[in-house]
Amino acid sequence: MADTNTTKTVIDVTDPLYCNLNDVGSTLKITPILAGVENYTPWKRGMELALSAKRKLGFVTGAVEKPKKDDVKIEAWLAANSLLAKEIWKLLKGRYLVSNGARKYKLNKDTYEMKQNGKPVTEYYIQLRTVWDELENLNDFPIITVITEEISAFLDVMQKQKEEARLFQFLNGLDAAYGTQRSVVLLMSPLPTVDDVVSIMVQEEA
Repeated sequence: MADTNTTKTVIDVTDPLYCNLNDVGSTLKITPILAGVENYTPWKRGMELALSAKRKLGFVTGAVEKPKKDDVKIEAWLAANSLLAKEIWKLLKGRYLVSNGARKYKLNKDTYEMKQNGKPVTEYYIQLRTVWDELENLNDFPIITVITEEISAFLDVMQKQKEEARLFQFLNGLDAAYGTQRSVVLLMSPLPTVDDVVSIMVQEEA
């Protein structure tokens, strides 16, 4: 007599293959909306973060491989992969990610050539910040889905180096009248953040 008590696979809610009913037919609301080459990089970051929150980023990176057994899981994988296949992302990257070396060169050059030239400290800082933000958007960093102690320590060091570079760029462009304050800042250990130094200079300016 055939066994009619077959057990159907139940996909756990923590499994990337799991599909929440609220996700069916839903649209990810990503800011900014993809407009083209000019904002592909920030759009891509927003999309990756949204997919990571739903445990679906692995379909894009290839980390979630097609199950070798179990028809239920294979069907779930095929459904998700058809929407998030790596080929789609490669197509978008090829179409919109333009390596603009000339633009990056000019922006980096601007950060050290930009001077206060008598402008209020906050106005000078906002001009620098605008250049920094555009440079940040031109960079295409991978999304890290697993954070270890070593990766965390590495990211902390990278962030510190970026903060120091921005601090030096800001101090470099200050008017000569802030020479004393600049020397005091450079003697601090550890070095303060650029935002803290901006506050110091604004107080001195007042």
